[in-house]
Amino acid sequence: MNERVLGERFRLKSRLPAQDEIYLALDTESGENVLIRTIMLSSKKAPRWVQFENELATIKQANSPGIVKIIEWGECDGGKYIAYELVEGEKLSRVKLNQEKIVKVMINVANAIDCLHEKDIILTDLKPDNIYIVDEDCNIKIFDFIRLSSDQTSLKQMKVTDVTNEVAWMIPEILRNEERTISSNLYSLGLIGYYLCTGRAPFIDTRVSNLIWQIQNLQPTPISNYNPKIPVSLDNLIRRLLRKNPKSRPCNIKDVLRILEQTQRDQEQGKSIIGKSGSIINHGLLVGRNTELDLMKSAVLSEDASLKMFMIDGGHGIGKTRIMQEMASLARSQDMPVLFATCEKIGKNKSCGVLGQLICEAALELGFGTFGKSPHKNIFALLCPNIAERLLIGNNSGIPKDNRSYNPLIPEAIKWLMDECNQKGRFLVAIDDAQWCDQASLETIFRMASKMLGSRMTLLMSSSPDSRMPFQNLADEMALSEHIQTVQLKPFSPAETIELIDAVIGLENISNETRDLLVGNSRGNATHLLQTLSGMACRGYIKNTHETRKISPDDLPSDIRELASWRVDCLNPKLKAMLCEAAVIGETFDEQMLLSITSLEETDVEEMLDEGISSMVLSTFKVAGGYKYRFIENQIRERLLEETSSKVIISSHDKCSKYLHKKQTIDNGINVDELIGHLLGGSNPVMAIPVLLSASVASESQFAIKQALEYARKALEISIRTSDSSLETASSLRLAKIMKLQGKFDEAEKTLSGVLNALKKAGINTDSESEILLAISDLQANQAKFFEAQQKTQEAYRLVGRNDDDEKLIKLHLQESINMKDYDFGQMLMHAIKSFDSAIRSKNANLKTKAMLNLAYAKYFHGDFSGSSSMLDEIPTGFADTSWARMEARFLHLKTLLAIAEGNMDEIVKNSTKAKELSFKMDSQPLLAVAIYIDSIIKHNQCDLDSVRRLMERAIEISTLTGQKMQTCRFLIKMAQFNMEDGDKEGAKFYLQRAKDIEKRVPELPIRPSIVIEAQIAFEEEQLKKCQDLMDEALNSVSCLDFEQKMALAILNIKLLEHQNEHRKTIALIKSTLEKMKQAVRTPYYSCELGLLTAQAACNLLLENLQKTKKSNIIPITPQWQGEMAKTAKESLDQAFLGSLSSGARCQSFNVALAYSIYHAIMTNYDQDNLKQHQTETSRYLEIAVQMCDELKKPNLSTKLKRTAEIIKMNIRSGIVKKSTFDVT
Repeated sequence: MNERVLGERFRLKSRLPAQDEIYLALDTESGENVLIRTIMLSSKKAPRWVQFENELATIKQANSPGIVKIIEWGECDGGKYIAYELVEGEKLSRVKLNQEKIVKVMINVANAIDCLHEKDIILTDLKPDNIYIVDEDCNIKIFDFIRLSSDQTSLKQMKVTDVTNEVAWMIPEILRNEERTISSNLYSLGLIGYYLCTGRAPFIDTRVSNLIWQIQNLQPTPISNYNPKIPVSLDNLIRRLLRKNPKSRPCNIKDVLRILEQTQRDQEQGKSIIGKSGSIINHGLLVGRNTELDLMKSAVLSEDASLKMFMIDGGHGIGKTRIMQEMASLARSQDMPVLFATCEKIGKNKSCGVLGQLICEAALELGFGTFGKSPHKNIFALLCPNIAERLLIGNNSGIPKDNRSYNPLIPEAIKWLMDECNQKGRFLVAIDDAQWCDQASLETIFRMASKMLGSRMTLLMSSSPDSRMPFQNLADEMALSEHIQTVQLKPFSPAETIELIDAVIGLENISNETRDLLVGNSRGNATHLLQTLSGMACRGYIKNTHETRKISPDDLPSDIRELASWRVDCLNPKLKAMLCEAAVIGETFDEQMLLSITSLEETDVEEMLDEGISSMVLSTFKVAGGYKYRFIENQIRERLLEETSSKVIISSHDKCSKYLHKKQTIDNGINVDELIGHLLGGSNPVMAIPVLLSASVASESQFAIKQALEYARKALEISIRTSDSSLETASSLRLAKIMKLQGKFDEAEKTLSGVLNALKKAGINTDSESEILLAISDLQANQAKFFEAQQKTQEAYRLVGRNDDDEKLIKLHLQESINMKDYDFGQMLMHAIKSFDSAIRSKNANLKTKAMLNLAYAKYFHGDFSGSSSMLDEIPTGFADTSWARMEARFLHLKTLLAIAEGNMDEIVKNSTKAKELSFKMDSQPLLAVAIYIDSIIKHNQCDLDSVRRLMERAIEISTLTGQKMQTCRFLIKMAQFNMEDGDKEGAKFYLQRAKDIEKRVPELPIRPSIVIEAQIAFEEEQLKKCQDLMDEALNSVSCLDFEQKMALAILNIKLLEHQNEHRKTIALIKSTLEKMKQAVRTPYYSCELGLLTAQAACNLLLENLQKTKKSNIIPITPQWQGEMAKTAKESLDQAFLGSLSSGARCQSFNVALAYSIYHAIMTNYDQDNLKQHQTETSRYLEIAVQMCDELKKPNLSTKLKRTAEIIKMNIRSGIVKKSTFDVT
């Protein structure tokens, strides 16, 4: 380049690499090399130059050792130039420093900032790229520290590839177009500190808009997750420096320097506990865990494509979290994505809460650009509300309020997220304190892991040893047991404890007696040891690194509670006062909540929180979008509460509940247990009742039924104490509803009856009395107390009146219909139609759906399958009311029963599986019993008789335990029917007798449900008179029967006629039955049954005619008649065959094969033209029947069939075919 001289003094030598405006030059006056920065002034920059020139003069006058020296400035070629001293050293962005040097560098940077702040200079471009380390003592020089153009203009002038790197170092208030202040430089110092500790900026993204949003809204990942060995005080300081609100940062740079210098002094002593303060300098001590660490390190660093899973087991304070942090730090040092979630006890009931944390972590690791392209971004926004705004800008209305409707999609969304991480290579998912992980998150994580066995994911979970059962059950269910390695963390051995003591305070500073006391006292628990040592420092037992006061065994706390008192007593009054208020908030709390209830200044609270963390009274951890504080030992919190006055406690609870109510209206992201706890502890506990009832409904919708029960029980308990009748009624109804769901009918009835009697005794009239009566009626009907149920319904009628527009009247008709189930199916249908006709005009969607579902059931029981199916199709399955969760299982049960009736195997499998899963999730014994019963019907159709017996016994057992007499009775009757079809008459009698015993305890029944199966058994035992009497008794009350009983009676009547050899009448009766019960007989099962009976009657007519012909040598019937009967038999068999195929019932397929063989055997005597074909078909169908007998495990029948086959082969040519030959079933 041509030689240029600026200011008649500086000869330009060369342009610096990658620096367009900076040159190396020779100062001709001093003979030294200098740096020249040239600035081309545009019209926009010109006004700024005047101010800039004044700032340069001030900086030159300040002459700070941490700021590059300014030699001169002047004009050149239409612009300006600035001459600086030549800085020789490494940019801060290119060096890696240890802990001591990090603190030194931050002190030097802070001193340089302080020097400029004293001159009212605010740096505008402070970042690692503009800071140089100039020697081994970590002295620094800040260069290029003031930007002439605005931040926005500078970004526009940059290359696109440089913009995101530049934005990463910008300050939240500048991005909000606010003024730059002294506090802005403190944020920049926090950015530099974060970079030095972690090797990265707090926020990284490939898209500028996403990066800006993160800087303005999210909290960075804690430094300890990247580098656990960083001093606690430094971690706390950087966290405070990076606050979004400038007022929440330290007041000035001198406060920052004070903390940094204290940290430096602590480090120089080389130990983790110091003098009188007792503060913990460093939580990052790892002692005696090399074997466990090496095992997990090999998995984290593994390059093979296979899932690695570790369960870290150990008691509290044993070092689980520390090891998790070490693994996270190792993974991040290798540029691996790390998703780190911390579970908390109070969040265990918050469905999918841990998934929300993982999503927030993934957003920071992968960038919001990746998330924005995801088909599941609505799910991510729902689970992690903190990122919803970024994912759904302008489309927040797309986020549904009820996440239950999204449950099926959540596992798919999380699987997509993990696949994105997997594309980057091996990645780490860490779940700390997993024993407090909510069930939904836990199931989703395990399900996701089971689908990623070939991925490069390492999954770490820590938990206490007594919480392993849920994990083991899930691992077994998902076939993951063989992939999980358990890392058992045992308490430190005495040698390891001594090593830890040495690392903390140095063995040279304590006597051997004191050392041995500490070893015995800590029992190998690291947290207990650190708390004890901290307490010793506070009490003056450890005065400094050279002097230690002698202690005795009596001086040390003997247990965790005594240790808590020991630690609390050492706190300074101001810190103790604040912690007492924090203790009221709960074991876990956030800073904003504490600020809302304390009278202390914000800066005081922040400093005391830092002090609490440093002294291990508190710990801090990150949740989705923010930080939380937690008492390191719950005993400390309990001890603080003991020292807090009741007046302060009540006042704090009131403030907390007010804060949470306000927060709930803003983001709906509060933990309801926290709110309930504060309302109950406050001045007006009654306010907790509506919250408890809402929480019960929400818990039920999320299938946390036990939790829903506890909420409702607590609400009733409080309402009884406060004598509020309306709240007492609402609470009792809610509690009874959950009890009913669980099958606790008797307990629910007693609860409601007790409340009703108490209200009446007190003379309180309540508008909800009819609702209580109807609820009691429902519970009594379920227990087969039909007379009492009707009394309660009639009493409710008298209260409500006869207003057709009243929703209560709709409920009455609905309840009457429900009461009639298992009692009188005709009455059930009548009331179902009434309730539906009224409900259809109602605006209450929940009530309308109940009426529709009830009518669908009533139509099904009457054999109106198409009407039932049409009604189900009209039900809006997706409506948001939480009560749909209760109805959905019944909806699916009916869908399955209709699919069984129609022979739709795909629908049977799909709906029965869903119904069973839902019943298990809801922990509902009554619904589960029905699901198992339906499952047994499916197994019976498949002739899996062992499974049928096992399932039916389980269904009967559940119904017996829940007190549902009529349901138990019907299950027993069905089991008797199954035994009859299997040829086990004794088994059928056994179950029949059990059913009859139950019927005796329900005397008001209009007809015994067991009467039809009793008649069938009598017929099979050829007690025809008894059979006929029982049938006549049943027919007298036929309107009370359901379609199955009616069909069974019709089929039994047909068999009676056939048994009396009235074959023509049999065929006529079958035709009549086909006309009367059109829908039921069209179902594959009954179509097959009636086809077989028709074919049997026709074949018997042909046999009778054949036998008469053989005796008299006269053909008494015309050939035309023979042809018609043969045609009737063949068509009926074809109908039966199609029915058996559609129903999927293999037992029916066996009967059809046997009937075909009979037909073809008979036809060998009539159809001589096709003799060989009929002989072949007879043998083939017999062989099929024998084969099916073997498959269906019917050895006795199989033997008999084989003998029949031999007889046929011997006699078929002679034309001697007797009816008795085929009497094998």
